[in-house]
Amino acid sequence: MGEVGTVYLLSQFGYHAPALLVYLVAFVLALVYRGRAPLPSVLTLAGEGLLVATTLAVALVQAWLLDSFQAVGRDVSLPMTLVTIVGSCARAVGLGLLVAAIFVGRRPSV
Repeated sequence: MGEVGTVYLLSQFGYHAPALLVYLVAFVLALVYRGRAPLPSVLTLAGEGLLVATTLAVALVQAWLLDSFQAVGRDVSLPMTLVTIVGSCARAVGLGLLVAAIFVGRRPSV
C-alpha cells in the first residue's frame, strides 16, 4: 500500500479506536456471560464480530481505493460512496443483532 493509503488507514484506525475498544469489551462480556445467557451472548458475539469486520474492511477497502485510483488519476468518489453505503448497511445489521441480544429471552414483566 502506498503512502496515501497507509496514512488514510492509520487515521481511520485512530478515529475508530474508541468503537473498537467498546467492541472488545462487548466480546469479553459476551464470553463471560455465555453460561448465564447463551442466546444473547451469541447474538452479541455475532453483532460485534460483524461491526469489527465491517469497520476494518471498510477502512482497508477505502485505503486501497485511494491508492489505486490516485495512481491512475481516476475519480474515487463513486467507489468510496458505494463502499460507505455497504458498510453502513452492514453496521445496521450488526447493531440490529446487538438490539436483539438485549431483548431476546426476557421474561414479561408482571
